[in-house]
Amino acid sequence: MVWVVISLVVFSLLKLLVTSLPSGVVERLFSRYAVHAKVTSEQTNITFQGRSLDKQRAAEVIQHFNDAIFIERYYIYPGDEERFLHPNEGPTPLTMQTKHGKHDVTLYL
Repeated sequence: MVWVVISLVVFSLLKLLVTSLPSGVVERLFSRYAVHAKVTSEQTNITFQGRSLDKQRAAEVIQHFNDAIFIERYYIYPGDEERFLHPNEGPTPLTMQTKHGKHDVTLYL
């Protein structure tokens, strides 16, 4: 009988702890399974057709990028790298240069 009471108390405390985690812990758990890393405006430079965007437009692009759920991935077949990295046709992409940890990253949107 004592073990039943102790186990009920322990399980109810665990349930209470799991259902009321601090927001920092929840954010850390969700960031582990994020589709892409978040970027900050301090470390990011966005250009369109060789010109930098103004701060307001860049902040909008960064906000939309961070709020995006999925980024489409296209498989690049060996030998087609140049076509994807330097497209000659189609719309001009936005170029986002940012830092991810120690690495400089360039994204074409």
